[in-house]
Amino acid sequence: MRFTNRGWLLVRGWTDRTLRSRGSAYRLALLPAFLPFVILAALDHVQTLSRSDWRWVAAAIWFVGWLMFVSWRFWRMLRETGLKGDRHYDREGKYDLPPEYAGSESATKAKRRQK
Repeated sequence: MRFTNRGWLLVRGWTDRTLRSRGSAYRLALLPAFLPFVILAALDHVQTLSRSDWRWVAAAIWFVGWLMFVSWRFWRMLRETGLKGDRHYDREGKYDLPPEYAGSESATKAKRRQK
């Protein structure tokens, strides 16, 4: 269990750092996702394709799963950025605008109030 937890934290941390650094999203999305395909392509020229069909299916499942994981982490990062921006607007940002906006609230605060 400890190894799994440490592995999860390492993968999650690397994913989040890569998403936050600009211009490296292709590295995050493509390299780990295509790794099984590269390995299978190197190994498959020796074997017949019919014997290793299940490996290609497993590689495709890995590919889809990895892209879903990266998309989920990206969505969480966008949500976090939006919440931080809304909090900043509620605390400081609206007072930098003309006086009629001082009584306004962020979209997040209005949505929470309506619930």
